[in-house]
This record gives sequence, structure tokens and C-alpha cells, in this order.
Amino acid sequence: MSDISFQNREIQPLFSTSDGYENPGITKWSEDILEELKHYFSNDISDFLIETISYLFHHNEMSSKTKGTHIELLLDYLKNKTDIEIINCSSFEILSYLFEDRTMKDIFKSSKAYKNFFFKHSETEIEIIDTLKKYSYPISKELNKKRKTCYRTKYENLNDIILSYSLSQYLKDIDIVKEIVEEYFDKLKTKFRDIINKESDIEIASLFIDYMEFLLQSQIDPF
Repeated sequence: MSDISFQNREIQPLFSTSDGYENPGITKWSEDILEELKHYFSNDISDFLIETISYLFHHNEMSSKTKGTHIELLLDYLKNKTDIEIINCSSFEILSYLFEDRTMKDIFKSSKAYKNFFFKHSETEIEIIDTLKKYSYPISKELNKKRKTCYRTKYENLNDIILSYSLSQYLKDIDIVKEIVEEYFDKLKTKFRDIINKESDIEIASLFIDYMEFLLQSQIDPF
């Protein structure tokens, strides 16, 4: 049963053919079959595997023990990895599904391992905070505040821009595109007009394209 992978909550067999053959034959893993296997093997490892498969395949609730094991596996994975590499860990993705489904309340307060994950690793790094947020992990008010402060510092750099090249680099910063607030969006429109009115070289044509791309990606209505 371990010879499987999953993607976007769907279990994928190790091998399959166009005529419907699969190895392992995951289509035969009904809820009843999985429950029977769980009782048959009756040990921690099989419980972990079967409960995880049952959650992904049939949306059945995992036990607190299985959720805790996924946390332990994630922590173990990170021992020799950088924090941002958590996205390559299957347990990280499964836990993200559990958070998205709001089914982590049973271990949210009681799991020491879970608390260690959030206080031991580099949550002050904006990249990891954004990753946790993207994957539905809960973010504390303190970390959200640090995140907003970081992005505010980025988009406030607009005040120091005087050249088209600098504005072009500003417009290409995906973090600014995502996080700019309306106050600075209005300042950006003014800055753009000021620069195109005083410059006339070839960079202005490129600036128009960058500005158009920025408007298309921005969360703020430009009109």
C-alpha cells in the first residue's frame, strides 16, 4: 500500500495502463476493505497508512495519533533540510489538507510536536510564512504582523524611485503585486505618469508593458 503517491488530494497508483490496469489496485480499496485490513493488521504502522489512505480516498477522519505521526514525520524530514523544503514532504501536504478541512482541533492545543514546529523553525522568514499561509497552515497574529511589515517596507520603496528602470524593477516584484495597498497603488499611478512624461527613451516602452502586467495581476481594481 505504500507504493502510491498523491496529487491534489487524489491517490495515484505506482503503475497504471490505458486499459485500466493498476498496481496497486487502488480502485478496490473500498471503505469496508480498508477497515477490514486495519483490524487484520492491527498495529501502529498499518493504522497510520490505512487511516491516511482512507482520509485521502474516502474523506474519513484520521485519529489524533495518525495526525501526530504526520507532524513527527514532518519534523524528522526537516532535520537535514531547509525549512522551505517542507513542500517536498508528503506529510506537510497531508497536514495542509487537514488544516484546510478544519480537522486539526483535536491536536492543535495538545500536540507538543506541533507547537515545537511553529516555534522551533524559522517562521520569521517571510518565504516560509507565505508557504505556510498558502498551504492553509494557521499563522499567528505576530507572524502576520511581521509579514505585513516586510511587505509594507517593500512597496513603500516607491517613494524613492525617480527613474524608469527602478520603477520597472518595482513593478516586476511579485510580492509588491500581491500585497500593495490602495494608498500606494494611487501613488504608483502618479509615479508612473510623472516618469513617462519626463523620459522618452526606449525603456519607456518596456515600462508600459511592465505596468500593464502589474495591473493585470494586482488584486486592486485599477479603474
